Amino acid sequence: MVKSSREAIGTGVNSHEPVAVAVTRTLRGRIADGVYRPHEYLPSERKLAADLRTSRVTVAGALRDLEREGLVERTPGRGTRVLPVVERQDRPGIGLLHGEHFHMEQVASQDSLRTLQGARDALDEAGYRYETISVPSEHDLSDRNRMDSIGAFLYIDNCYARPQHLVDLQQNGVPVVVAKLENDLDLCATWIDHRKPMLEAVRTFVRLGHDRIAFVGRESDYGIHGEAREGYLAGLREAGLGADESLVAVCRKTDALSGYFATRSLLRLPAPPTAIAVARDAIAEGVCRAAEEEGLVLGHHLSVIGFDDTTWPEGRKFLTTFREPCYEMGAAAARMLVERIVQGPAPLRRREFSTSFVLRRTAGPCFSTDRPALSLAGAGPALRERVT
Repeated sequence: MVKSSREAIGTGVNSHEPVAVAVTRTLRGRIADGVYRPHEYLPSERKLAADLRTSRVTVAGALRDLEREGLVERTPGRGTRVLPVVERQDRPGIGLLHGEHFHMEQVASQDSLRTLQGARDALDEAGYRYETISVPSEHDLSDRNRMDSIGAFLYIDNCYARPQHLVDLQQNGVPVVVAKLENDLDLCATWIDHRKPMLEAVRTFVRLGHDRIAFVGRESDYGIHGEAREGYLAGLREAGLGADESLVAVCRKTDALSGYFATRSLLRLPAPPTAIAVARDAIAEGVCRAAEEEGLVLGHHLSVIGFDDTTWPEGRKFLTTFREPCYEMGAAAARMLVERIVQGPAPLRRREFSTSFVLRRTAGPCFSTDRPALSLAGAGPALRERVT
């Protein structure tokens, strides 16, 4: 049973001892006495503050001190966990790196969150402590490398911040692995060949009778989008369909609004597409909205296939897409990092993962002859309000 706050802080404390020092000592003692056991999460900062009759700021400072001592780990959204003794001895801490936008609820992508969860679970199982680290674009990771508590890095976000620093760390002998690599970096990583899903998307459309097949994605030099376009073009060549530049729409951003306006331009063509392959589901949301506003029935008048299966909320999923195994890729990347820590320098290794095709409502046979006349009116502002 936890002592009362007065007893816990007051016993054996010099009257001149700062409250912050007393709180840290008390929590350290509870861990040593087994009040808080290994792997268990401590009470919330609010509850600890009430128990110890101090402020949450003081408690937060004490927990940071204990984390620096290697007794606990603090994880945003999960709390403070007591580390087993084995995790505190001869094992470097692992920095889980992400872009500075990561914890912004309105921006953080579900695929990144699932990747992070897979990495956390694998590191928990292996007995390694870790710390999530935000990496703003101007931040120098070499500063972090000098911290005694961090000796290896796992990048778990698909928004790269100064990626050359990751390469520099690796060249300096620091173990580095990227989960779900989407840029052309010479690093150990888990990855997906993004040509394959778009190639399969075109093959699916061709089997359904489509021959006016469009592609919507970012510019070719941005992340996965170049590979996705290559897969799309390979599918056209395989089917004997000529590439038509008017059927390739480039988005400025990976979001629904960009997909919406890109699709409106495609639907205004003299011979509009009957099927659209989309590099990301976030863009596909706008593609679908633009089609619906023109009176087109998805899967009938216009077929759409996306990629990742992480954007749509549960209960609203209707998009035919390719599912990205984000959790598995995060877990595998964490295990690869542990292997590099244990075995030391080794040749770079990458593990490729496959996607799975998810057939829903937006892909169907070509019925281009009964498409309704397109309206010249649009509802761009309505979508803009909903998306932004």
